[in-house]
Amino acid sequence: MRISAITKVCLSVVLLAVGLCSVGTAKTQNNNIVLQCDSFRYEVSPEGKNIALIDKASGKNYAKTGGKVEQAYCAYVKKGDKVFVPSSVAFDNDVLRYTFKGINCVARVNVVSEKGRILFKVIDVTGQPDEFAFLNVPLTLEAKPYEPFAACALSLNLHTHVYQLPALNTELWAACYKRFGFANAKAAMVGVPQKAILPTIRDIMTQAAPDVPFSDQGGAWALQSKEGFGSYLINSGTLCDETVDEWIDLLKQFGFTQIDNHGTREIKHGAWRIPKKNEAHKPYFFLFGSFEMDPVRFPNGWKDYKKVVDKLHKQGISSLLHTYTMFISIESKYVQPIPHPDLDIISSFTLASAIDEKATEMIVKESTADVSTEQGWTIVGNRTIRIGDEIIEFTGVTKEAPYKFTGCTRGFQGTRAAAHNANASVGWLKTYWSGMYVPRPDSKLFDEIAAKTAEIVEDCGFDGVYFDAIEGVQHMWGKENYWYYGDKFIFEVMKRLKKPIGVEYAGMVHHWWHYRNRYQAWDMGHRGYKRFMDIHIASMKANEEYQHGCWMGHWPEILKYGSMKDGGLYLPLQLGWWGFIANSWPKYENMY
Repeated sequence: MRISAITKVCLSVVLLAVGLCSVGTAKTQNNNIVLQCDSFRYEVSPEGKNIALIDKASGKNYAKTGGKVEQAYCAYVKKGDKVFVPSSVAFDNDVLRYTFKGINCVARVNVVSEKGRILFKVIDVTGQPDEFAFLNVPLTLEAKPYEPFAACALSLNLHTHVYQLPALNTELWAACYKRFGFANAKAAMVGVPQKAILPTIRDIMTQAAPDVPFSDQGGAWALQSKEGFGSYLINSGTLCDETVDEWIDLLKQFGFTQIDNHGTREIKHGAWRIPKKNEAHKPYFFLFGSFEMDPVRFPNGWKDYKKVVDKLHKQGISSLLHTYTMFISIESKYVQPIPHPDLDIISSFTLASAIDEKATEMIVKESTADVSTEQGWTIVGNRTIRIGDEIIEFTGVTKEAPYKFTGCTRGFQGTRAAAHNANASVGWLKTYWSGMYVPRPDSKLFDEIAAKTAEIVEDCGFDGVYFDAIEGVQHMWGKENYWYYGDKFIFEVMKRLKKPIGVEYAGMVHHWWHYRNRYQAWDMGHRGYKRFMDIHIASMKANEEYQHGCWMGHWPEILKYGSMKDGGLYLPLQLGWWGFIANSWPKYENMY
């Protein structure tokens, strides 16, 4: 067997024990494959079953055997809902070759051993499966800092999916998909003494992950970054050159060191309200998506706001940009007066007959049975369609032929009503967050919004970004793709920044950990404040919060996870947003 020149630590196949082994190989029986580095040894049977993952310091085996069939194997592929496990696994010249039962599929993966980790890189996959899980090692670890051994899988590029969050895992799993491409999917299997886990991840992200935009302000560096330990007041637009001194005095009185600059549609006691049609100008801060600022209060746009940020910095106060990720305000230039061609749609239809600019009903050729007329904060598709450069609001649809959109308001949201010919394309617009639009994820507009975000951070000197609303991505392009399209946007922003900054999100997936400099900024509680605090604190350790505020828990879990120590994410933790409530609305309890 040839040992690759780039292999830094022993990586080997263990043959039948005949006394002829490569340097550093472990002696085993049954022709098992052993992959190893300086800190751990991973053993797989020729049939692809996980045998052991052994901490070399203690000799303890942390591989968890048994369970579901697919959990017993080092890899598997999926076609639709069917799972196929290996019939054989072979290793030669630094390449693992998997042959799968019941499907005409062969996969090859390049393997390289380095200090504290083994790197896996997919070469090719034949047979057209939908998914290839090329790491699949359940562990007996609890993924807590009190354990002597730490293990995790790290995704090393955009199209490699790792479900669990760093830095500590209970299973080592990584997969790639036909829809995003199999070739060059890459992940690191990490196993080191607990005290070495963060330094090892820092080394990997610095040396072995060129396709992941680098940051030394979050993730494995988060506990060293001062920005993650500050507290902020939220500015919804009342902070400007005329009020900045008043804000600075307030911050110093209460010991706050940061301001979170939250975009709004309209300023009204710090809250949002959508202006009514034909209303006079109402003050706002900036619009999501296009980042346009109130021209009355900020006539020079973000240049005016940079003066505010500079004054804050002189007083030692940080400033954070709070945006709705790629979501687009309805008042944005991307919506009115001419909607951008890259606004995403749920489905498309064909106009059956011509309509003039006053028509309130329109017939389409395709069925409208699946079109919803619901409206709300978290409703996808809030009753708007697009024909050409016109957005139209509808109030009803017919579920049987002739298929109609009815109760139509023409020239909606600042667009212009127009006549449209038969066979014109009709798009049911994709919306969320009470009607905000979103770009197609493979479009120039998607990249443009990311680029504009980075540009404003750079030009204004913001110290961090809060990517709010990012959990809505799972409703835009499928929960199964949440990790990919969320990552794609974050990568597009981060690779454009000249200097890394700290980041927060209203959600959490694997890659976001590397940029996140603090965790758990839940929305404020409205009632049951002690219970809310118990749940919040417990969720910090449960490692299940992929959308902020969604983990409800129950008392056994709360008691198990409630202690603030022993969190496996190694991120500064926070208690989220708080505000004083003194009204009598039935859904709220007073808080003085």
